Amino acid sequence: MASGKPLLSVVVSPKAASDLDQIYRYNAKKRGLTPADRYIAFLRGKIASLAVDYDAGKAVEVRPNLRYLLMKRRSSGDGHIAVYRIEDATATVRVLHVFHTKQDWENKL
Repeated sequence: MASGKPLLSVVVSPKAASDLDQIYRYNAKKRGLTPADRYIAFLRGKIASLAVDYDAGKAVEVRPNLRYLLMKRRSSGDGHIAVYRIEDATATVRVLHVFHTKQDWENKL
């Protein structure tokens, strides 16, 4: 069943790719390779879902041209936030950063 909603391309910026690499390395060191593999696959899956669910994120209050998506595996505990921009001209969702939920991410934009 088609929703009429366009499918956008998702592009992960070099900075966001570096953020994901750091998240993976941290989790591999603290929790082991298998949990790190699973968690990074979870994050990448959530990011990939922005191709269809690009409006799932909320507007960033300090930068209204940006949106953010909270990505948590459980309702309690920590997670990560993907900050992205929708580029209508190129039908692209550009993921700019991936922050930990404990970071003061809005001030780092």
